[in-house]
Amino acid sequence: AEAFAEPAVGHRRASPAAPAGIVAAMKIAVIGAGPAGLALALLAAERLPDTEIHLFDSRPLDRDVRADARTLALNLGSVRLLQRLGAWQAESAQAIQTVHVSQAPPAPVAGEVWIRAAELGVPQLGAVLPYGALVAPLQQCWLARAAGQPA
Repeated sequence: AEAFAEPAVGHRRASPAAPAGIVAAMKIAVIGAGPAGLALALLAAERLPDTEIHLFDSRPLDRDVRADARTLALNLGSVRLLQRLGAWQAESAQAIQTVHVSQAPPAPVAGEVWIRAAELGVPQLGAVLPYGALVAPLQQCWLARAAGQPA
């Protein structure tokens, strides 16, 4: 398996082990370049702009993941995070407007619950999309960020 690392820049902070006035570089290693790893690396780069961030994965960096059709469902918070990161492509997703939860006997309590975006005053409850349609834009954002910052 091939690994890759894409660094951002070095962040300096006071080190608890260092004498007063001495700073140590902070480095973050993110293992896994799936949706969570890529989002974490982008968030860390955004919030800690001087931190050296390395992203590692067994997938080669140049592998095109857009054709991966595994289906994912995201909640609204995840959709909003991806929008903020510039990695959300709404045209690739199906908005979730209604969720129906039901239990049938022999469950201890039978019944059902409907959750509707309109009743909650939100544009959608979340979205369903293919894995590749989620990961490809995240990967593009990470590569652009890593290329634009010196190591």
